[in-house]
Amino acid sequence: MSKTASSNKAKDKKTARKAAAEKALQVQAKLKQLLQDPDLLAPFPVFKTYSRNGLNLNVQYYTANSLPDELKTWAFDLTKVNIQQFYENCPGWGWNDWKKRKELEDSNARFIIATYAEASAEENPGTDASNTKDNPTATTSSAALPTSTVGQPLAFIHMRFEMEGDDPVLYVYEFHVERAVQGRGIGRFLMQSTELISQKAGLAKVMLTVFKANFAANGLYSKLGYTLDESSPGTVDPAGNHGYEILSKSLPSPPPPKKPETETAA
Repeated sequence: MSKTASSNKAKDKKTARKAAAEKALQVQAKLKQLLQDPDLLAPFPVFKTYSRNGLNLNVQYYTANSLPDELKTWAFDLTKVNIQQFYENCPGWGWNDWKKRKELEDSNARFIIATYAEASAEENPGTDASNTKDNPTATTSSAALPTSTVGQPLAFIHMRFEMEGDDPVLYVYEFHVERAVQGRGIGRFLMQSTELISQKAGLAKVMLTVFKANFAANGLYSKLGYTLDESSPGTVDPAGNHGYEILSKSLPSPPPPKKPETETAA
Protein backbone atom coordinates (compact mmCIF):
# COMPACT_ATOMS: atom_id res chain seq x y z
CA MET A 1 0.00 0.00 0.00
CA SER A 2 1.34 3.43 -0.95
CA LYS A 3 1.83 6.18 1.59
CA THR A 4 -0.92 8.19 -0.09
CA ALA A 5 -3.43 5.33 0.13
CA SER A 6 -2.49 4.68 3.76
CA SER A 7 -2.91 8.36 4.57
CA ASN A 8 -6.33 8.50 2.90
CA LYS A 9 -7.47 5.41 4.80
CA ALA A 10 -6.40 6.98 8.10
CA LYS A 11 -8.27 10.17 7.21
CA ASP A 12 -11.41 8.17 6.38
CA LYS A 13 -11.28 6.40 9.74
CA LYS A 14 -10.79 9.71 11.54
CA THR A 15 -13.72 11.24 9.67
CA ALA A 16 -15.92 8.23 10.50
CA ARG A 17 -14.98 8.42 14.20
CA LYS A 18 -15.73 12.13 14.25
CA ALA A 19 -19.12 11.59 12.59
CA ALA A 20 -19.98 8.82 15.07
CA ALA A 21 -18.98 11.01 18.01
CA GLU A 22 -21.09 13.90 16.71
CA LYS A 23 -24.08 11.61 16.22
CA ALA A 24 -23.69 10.25 19.77
CA LEU A 25 -23.67 13.79 21.16
CA GLN A 26 -26.77 14.69 19.16
CA VAL A 27 -28.60 11.59 20.37
CA GLN A 28 -27.69 12.22 24.00
CA ALA A 29 -28.88 15.81 23.65
CA LYS A 30 -32.15 14.57 22.18
CA LEU A 31 -32.73 12.08 25.02
CA LYS A 32 -31.91 14.76 27.59
CA GLN A 33 -34.39 17.12 25.99
CA LEU A 34 -37.11 14.45 26.03
CA LEU A 35 -36.49 13.69 29.70
CA GLN A 36 -36.69 17.38 30.60
CA ASP A 37 -40.01 17.94 28.82
CA PRO A 38 -42.81 17.99 31.44
CA ASP A 39 -45.56 17.09 28.95
CA LEU A 40 -44.77 15.36 25.67
CA LEU A 41 -48.50 15.05 24.94
CA ALA A 42 -48.95 18.83 24.81
CA PRO A 43 -48.40 19.02 21.01
CA PHE A 44 -51.24 16.49 20.53
CA PRO A 45 -54.33 17.94 22.27
CA VAL A 46 -56.62 15.43 20.57
CA PHE A 47 -54.82 12.71 22.56
CA LYS A 48 -55.47 14.44 25.90
CA THR A 49 -59.07 13.19 26.02
CA TYR A 50 -60.86 10.00 25.04
CA SER A 51 -64.64 10.02 24.49
CA ARG A 52 -65.66 6.77 22.87
CA ASN A 53 -67.44 3.52 23.64
CA GLY A 54 -69.15 4.88 26.75
CA LEU A 55 -65.97 6.34 28.25
CA ASN A 56 -65.14 10.00 28.91
CA LEU A 57 -61.49 10.11 29.95
CA ASN A 58 -58.69 12.55 30.54
CA VAL A 59 -55.22 11.46 29.40
CA GLN A 60 -52.22 12.95 31.16
CA TYR A 61 -48.45 12.70 30.86
CA TYR A 62 -46.31 12.31 34.00
CA THR A 63 -42.64 12.24 34.80
CA ALA A 64 -41.34 10.03 37.60
CA ASN A 65 -41.29 13.06 39.90
CA SER A 66 -44.72 14.42 39.00
CA LEU A 67 -46.56 11.09 39.30
CA PRO A 68 -48.55 11.11 42.58
CA ASP A 69 -47.83 8.30 45.04
CA GLU A 70 -51.40 7.02 44.86
CA LEU A 71 -51.07 6.56 41.09
CA LYS A 72 -47.74 4.76 41.53
CA THR A 73 -49.45 2.38 43.95
CA TRP A 74 -52.37 1.87 41.58
CA ALA A 75 -50.03 1.24 38.62
CA PHE A 76 -48.09 -1.37 40.58
CA ASP A 77 -51.26 -3.12 41.78
CA LEU A 78 -52.75 -3.24 38.28
CA THR A 79 -49.49 -4.54 36.81
CA LYS A 80 -49.35 -7.29 39.41
CA VAL A 81 -52.96 -8.33 38.85
CA ASN A 82 -52.59 -8.41 35.09
CA ILE A 83 -49.24 -10.09 34.50
CA GLN A 84 -47.79 -11.67 37.64
CA GLN A 85 -48.89 -15.06 36.31
CA PHE A 86 -46.98 -14.51 33.06
CA TYR A 87 -43.79 -13.62 34.94
CA GLU A 88 -44.08 -16.70 37.12
CA ASN A 89 -44.70 -19.00 34.16
CA CYS A 90 -41.86 -17.61 32.02
CA PRO A 91 -38.61 -19.64 32.38
CA GLY A 92 -35.87 -17.64 34.06
CA TRP A 93 -38.09 -14.73 35.03
CA GLY A 94 -40.27 -14.92 38.14
CA TRP A 95 -42.14 -12.10 39.85
CA ASN A 96 -40.52 -9.74 42.37
CA ASP A 97 -42.58 -6.99 44.04
CA TRP A 98 -39.54 -4.93 44.98
CA LYS A 99 -38.01 -4.96 41.48
CA LYS A 100 -41.29 -4.00 39.84
CA ARG A 101 -41.80 -1.11 42.25
CA LYS A 102 -38.26 0.11 41.57
CA GLU A 103 -38.94 0.06 37.84
CA LEU A 104 -42.00 2.27 38.30
CA GLU A 105 -40.07 4.66 40.55
CA ASP A 106 -37.00 4.99 38.31
CA SER A 107 -36.11 8.61 37.53
CA ASN A 108 -36.22 7.87 33.78
CA ALA A 109 -39.74 6.43 33.91
CA ARG A 110 -42.43 8.36 32.05
CA PHE A 111 -46.15 7.68 32.15
CA ILE A 112 -49.32 8.23 30.15
CA ILE A 113 -52.39 7.66 32.33
CA ALA A 114 -56.09 7.71 31.45
CA THR A 115 -58.59 8.68 34.17
CA TYR A 116 -62.33 9.29 34.29
CA ALA A 117 -63.15 12.87 33.30
CA GLU A 118 -66.81 12.57 34.28
CA ALA A 119 -69.58 10.04 34.61
CA SER A 120 -70.41 8.66 31.21
CA ALA A 121 -73.85 9.34 29.77
CA GLU A 122 -73.77 5.86 28.26
CA GLU A 123 -72.39 3.49 30.85
CA ASN A 124 -73.06 0.42 28.73
CA PRO A 125 -72.92 1.04 24.98
CA GLY A 126 -73.38 -2.63 24.24
CA THR A 127 -69.67 -3.37 24.06
CA ASP A 128 -68.74 -6.68 25.63
CA ALA A 129 -66.04 -5.94 28.20
CA SER A 130 -64.56 -9.36 27.58
CA ASN A 131 -63.61 -8.28 24.05
CA THR A 132 -59.83 -8.58 23.90
CA LYS A 133 -59.00 -6.96 20.55
CA ASP A 134 -57.74 -3.66 22.03
CA ASN A 135 -56.35 -4.89 25.30
CA PRO A 136 -52.91 -6.30 26.10
CA THR A 137 -53.87 -8.23 29.23
CA ALA A 138 -57.48 -9.23 28.67
CA THR A 139 -58.96 -12.45 29.97
CA THR A 140 -62.09 -14.18 28.75
CA SER A 141 -64.08 -13.12 31.82
CA SER A 142 -66.52 -10.24 31.41
CA ALA A 143 -66.85 -7.33 33.83
CA ALA A 144 -69.47 -4.63 34.12
CA LEU A 145 -68.36 -1.04 33.77
CA PRO A 146 -68.16 0.29 37.35
CA THR A 147 -69.69 3.54 38.53
CA SER A 148 -67.31 6.20 37.33
CA THR A 149 -65.49 8.47 39.76
CA VAL A 150 -63.82 11.61 38.46
CA GLY A 151 -60.05 11.08 38.51
CA GLN A 152 -60.29 7.29 38.82
CA PRO A 153 -57.40 5.75 36.81
CA LEU A 154 -58.26 3.14 34.22
CA ALA A 155 -55.22 2.57 32.00
CA PHE A 156 -51.55 3.48 31.82
CA ILE A 157 -48.33 3.18 29.86
CA HIS A 158 -44.91 3.20 31.52
CA MET A 159 -42.29 4.12 28.94
CA ARG A 160 -38.68 5.22 28.71
CA PHE A 161 -36.35 6.77 26.17
CA GLU A 162 -33.37 4.50 25.60
CA MET A 163 -30.60 3.62 23.18
CA GLU A 164 -30.93 0.55 21.00
CA GLY A 165 -27.56 0.18 19.35
CA ASP A 166 -26.80 3.61 17.92
CA ASP A 167 -30.43 4.72 17.71
CA PRO A 168 -32.74 6.35 20.27
CA VAL A 169 -36.03 4.53 20.82
CA LEU A 170 -39.12 4.69 22.99
CA TYR A 171 -39.43 1.48 25.01
CA VAL A 172 -42.83 0.56 26.46
CA TYR A 173 -42.11 -1.09 29.81
CA GLU A 174 -45.71 -1.58 30.94
CA PHE A 175 -49.09 -1.23 29.26
CA HIS A 176 -52.19 -2.08 31.28
CA VAL A 177 -55.94 -1.51 31.22
CA GLU A 178 -58.40 -2.17 34.04
CA ARG A 179 -60.40 -5.28 33.21
CA ALA A 180 -63.73 -3.48 33.63
CA VAL A 181 -62.98 -1.23 30.63
CA GLN A 182 -61.05 -3.61 28.42
CA GLY A 183 -62.17 -3.89 24.81
CA ARG A 184 -63.23 -0.23 24.56
CA GLY A 185 -60.29 0.96 22.47
CA ILE A 186 -58.38 2.87 25.15
CA GLY A 187 -55.34 0.58 24.88
CA ARG A 188 -54.98 1.12 21.14
CA PHE A 189 -55.43 4.87 21.71
CA LEU A 190 -52.63 5.06 24.28
CA MET A 191 -50.23 3.06 22.12
CA GLN A 192 -50.87 5.43 19.23
CA SER A 193 -49.95 8.34 21.48
CA THR A 194 -46.52 6.82 22.15
CA GLU A 195 -45.96 6.50 18.41
CA LEU A 196 -46.83 10.16 17.84
CA ILE A 197 -44.44 11.24 20.58
CA SER A 198 -41.70 9.07 19.11
CA GLN A 199 -42.20 10.24 15.54
CA LYS A 200 -42.21 13.92 16.51
CA ALA A 201 -38.98 13.40 18.45
CA GLY A 202 -37.35 11.66 15.50
CA LEU A 203 -36.91 8.35 17.32
CA ALA A 204 -36.15 5.27 15.25
CA LYS A 205 -38.90 3.03 16.62
CA VAL A 206 -41.14 1.99 19.50
CA MET A 207 -40.13 -1.23 21.25
CA LEU A 208 -41.70 -3.50 23.86
CA THR A 209 -41.40 -6.92 25.46
CA VAL A 210 -44.36 -9.30 25.39
CA PHE A 211 -44.87 -12.77 26.84
CA LYS A 212 -45.61 -15.36 24.17
CA ALA A 213 -48.38 -16.77 26.37
CA ASN A 214 -50.16 -13.39 26.42
CA PHE A 215 -52.18 -14.05 23.28
CA ALA A 216 -54.41 -10.98 23.62
CA ALA A 217 -51.40 -8.67 23.79
CA ASN A 218 -49.70 -10.33 20.83
CA GLY A 219 -52.89 -10.00 18.80
CA LEU A 220 -53.21 -6.29 19.55
CA TYR A 221 -49.58 -5.51 18.79
CA SER A 222 -49.81 -7.40 15.51
CA LYS A 223 -52.82 -5.32 14.47
CA LEU A 224 -50.91 -2.16 15.36
CA GLY A 225 -48.04 -3.17 13.08
CA TYR A 226 -45.49 -4.47 15.60
CA THR A 227 -43.21 -7.28 14.46
CA LEU A 228 -40.31 -9.27 15.87
CA ASP A 229 -37.36 -6.99 16.50
CA GLU A 230 -33.93 -7.99 15.25
CA SER A 231 -32.84 -8.31 18.90
CA SER A 232 -35.74 -10.61 19.87
CA PRO A 233 -34.98 -14.17 21.01
CA GLY A 234 -37.27 -15.44 18.26
CA THR A 235 -35.14 -13.66 15.67
CA VAL A 236 -31.75 -14.52 17.11
CA ASP A 237 -32.64 -18.15 17.84
CA PRO A 238 -35.88 -19.12 16.07
CA ALA A 239 -35.66 -22.74 17.23
CA GLY A 240 -35.18 -21.84 20.89
CA ASN A 241 -37.76 -22.25 23.64
CA HIS A 242 -38.36 -18.63 24.60
CA GLY A 243 -41.12 -17.39 26.86
CA TYR A 244 -41.06 -13.83 25.55
CA GLU A 245 -40.35 -11.78 22.46
CA ILE A 246 -39.22 -8.23 21.73
CA LEU A 247 -41.44 -6.43 19.25
CA SER A 248 -40.87 -3.12 17.52
CA LYS A 249 -42.43 -0.74 15.04
CA SER A 250 -40.21 1.45 12.89
CA LEU A 251 -41.42 5.00 12.48
CA PRO A 252 -41.19 7.36 9.52
CA SER A 253 -38.92 10.34 9.93
CA PRO A 254 -40.68 13.58 10.84
CA PRO A 255 -41.08 16.01 7.96
CA PRO A 256 -38.38 18.69 7.78
CA PRO A 257 -39.39 22.13 9.04
CA LYS A 258 -40.74 24.41 6.37
CA LYS A 259 -38.41 27.14 5.22
CA PRO A 260 -39.80 30.64 5.74
CA GLU A 261 -40.99 32.22 2.54
CA THR A 262 -38.98 35.19 1.37
CA GLU A 263 -40.56 38.14 -0.31
CA THR A 264 -39.29 39.04 -3.75
CA ALA A 265 -39.00 42.55 -5.01
CA ALA A 266 -41.78 43.60 -7.34
